[in-house]
Amino acid sequence: MTPGQCQTWWWVCVGGEAVFGPLIFLMSGRWRPKRARQDAQLHDLAVRQEPEKFGQSA
Repeated sequence: MTPGQCQTWWWVCVGGEAVFGPLIFLMSGRWRPKRARQDAQLHDLAVRQEPEKFGQSA
C-alpha cells in the first residue's frame, strides 16, 4: 500500500463519519433502557390481548 492510498482511505473514513455520525440522531427507538422496557411490556400486553378481540383464547 502506498502512502497515497493510505491518505485516500483516511479521507474516505472521515467522510463516512461525517455522513453517518449525524444519522445516529435519526434512528428510531428508545434511548433509555427504562422507556424501552416499558414499550416492550406494553407491546407484549397488546399481543396477548389481540386474540381476545376475535373471541379466541391464547
